[in-house]
Amino acid sequence: MRALWLVTVWEFRRYFKWKQELMGLLAGILVGGLFMGGSALVTRTKARQRAVVGVVDPVGLGLQSAKGITFEAVTDSIAAEARVGKGTLAGLLTVESSDSVRLLVAKDPPWQKELEQALAKARLAWKLRERGLSPAEFEGLVKPPTLNVVRHAEGRPAVGQARMIAGISILAIQLMAVMGCFALFFTNITGEKQARVTEQLVTAIPAQTWMDGKILAFSLHGLKSVVTLVFWGLLAALGALRFAGSPILADLGALSPFAWIGALSFIVLGLLFWSAFYAGLAATIDDPNHSARSSVMLLPIMPVVFSMMLLKLPDALLSRVLSWFPITSMGMMPLRVVQGSAGPWEALGSALLLLGSFLVLRRLAGRVFSTSMLLYGQEPSWGNIWRMLRAR
Repeated sequence: MRALWLVTVWEFRRYFKWKQELMGLLAGILVGGLFMGGSALVTRTKARQRAVVGVVDPVGLGLQSAKGITFEAVTDSIAAEARVGKGTLAGLLTVESSDSVRLLVAKDPPWQKELEQALAKARLAWKLRERGLSPAEFEGLVKPPTLNVVRHAEGRPAVGQARMIAGISILAIQLMAVMGCFALFFTNITGEKQARVTEQLVTAIPAQTWMDGKILAFSLHGLKSVVTLVFWGLLAALGALRFAGSPILADLGALSPFAWIGALSFIVLGLLFWSAFYAGLAATIDDPNHSARSSVMLLPIMPVVFSMMLLKLPDALLSRVLSWFPITSMGMMPLRVVQGSAGPWEALGSALLLLGSFLVLRRLAGRVFSTSMLLYGQEPSWGNIWRMLRAR
């Protein structure tokens, strides 16, 4: 254990610099502050900008004020056209009929979408008046019947937007953590193999201990990437709550502690599982720039993709199977947990199976590592790798 601890700390500190991390955090806070301040300034500027549009309305369409637009009745269209050319009037709107409207502008109108919405609303009101219908009567005709959803007493809680956002966030964090280890295993193990470093170290430290230390150290780096991602996510959430007023993000606090603990456990276990996979595969690669096995390193993206496709189907048979299969359980089981589809005992069983799979994979990676790292200038074939896995 002492040798494992020494290897883990040494490998972790090779790529972790306190000053750089602190400077990155301070830079992130500064950039986030500038972003939030700039967003507030842009929002305030857009709210204060209003385009004045002249309206010639012989039909009586009855345009009302729209967002960012002020309508001004015009009696002299020739003078109004001159004002458009001088820029003192944003545009001149001439209502030719209820179905045809002419807009005269001197430049592209950024408020065209808002104008079209106001025209559609005014045209609907005009058509209703023409047919003798009030807006209330029209709404009564197009209004769908009231749907009262009654939840069974033995049913699970409703899956709201907060749980969907939590599930997507978990998948993003998992992908960030796993891919954060991707480059480290490539550069570290293949670099040491080419520099003939490991074959000297394994004379003093068992190859399995050296491998375990790399897996733990690089997994910690993956978790560090998760912390950075969560930091930026919280910063974006604060900005959304401040400027958009969205209540969805605030509802995330309604999730049970079991859901958050379960999600965190699968993030850690899934990261360890794929770190062992990365380590064993990287040990068989001689040059990452020309190896045909580089594409296999993208395999961990698969559970995230499958989980996203089944995001709204947590109770499907395929979802339940994938939540137990070790390769995909890191993504599927947390989604089922946060949506209430999987109970504590089911999540615990899947987590234990994933932990056991990691321990087996870690041992197999150690066998491949102990043999492949001594090979230089060539990559073992898949048959050779299979014999390494079976060796004792």
